[in-house]
Amino acid sequence: MHALTNDADPLYSQLVFTQTPPTPPTTTPSHAYELYNMHLNADLAVLSACNTGAGKLISGEGIMSLSRAFKYAGCPNILMSLWSVNDASAKDIIVDFHRKLKAGSGKSDALQIAQKSYLEQADETFTHPFYWATFVMVGNNEAMSIPSHWARWVVGIGILLAAGIAFWNMNYWKGSVVSS
Repeated sequence: MHALTNDADPLYSQLVFTQTPPTPPTTTPSHAYELYNMHLNADLAVLSACNTGAGKLISGEGIMSLSRAFKYAGCPNILMSLWSVNDASAKDIIVDFHRKLKAGSGKSDALQIAQKSYLEQADETFTHPFYWATFVMVGNNEAMSIPSHWARWVVGIGILLAAGIAFWNMNYWKGSVVSS
C-alpha cells in the first residue's frame, strides 16, 4: 500500500492498494472523499504508509490528510506517518507496536516503547529520526481489549501491511528508474 497526498485537491489524496503477481499489476485507489462518506467501527487505524498524516493546511479546517479522513469517518485513534517511511524500520516499529498493544500497553505507550526498542537495536546509521520518528499517535492512550484469538490477526495484518509497503516500494522504485 502507498499513500499519495494531493495538496491541490486534498479530497483526492488516496491510499493505493497494489495486487501482487500472478495477477496483472493494477491498482485500486481509495480516496479521502470516499473515507469521509464511511462510518468506521474501529478503535484504531494504523496508517503506516508514507505521508498519511501529511497534507495541506487549510485555515479553519486543519491539515487535510488521509488520517483526518479516518478521524472524520469515526475512528478515534490514528497511528500515522508524517513523511516517507523507511520500509525496514517501519516494519520493525509497526510489528513491535502491535506486540506491545497485545501485551496490554496503551496505544501511545506502545508506539513509544516500539520506537525506543528500535533505537536500541538499530545500527547507528539508522538511528536518525527520519527512520523512526515519522510515526505519531493521535487519540487516547487506553489499552485495547483484544480477544486473544483476534490478537494474532491484528499482529498478522500489521506484518502484512508492512510487507506490502516494502514490496510496493521495491517495485515502484524499480519501475521509476529512467535510462538515459
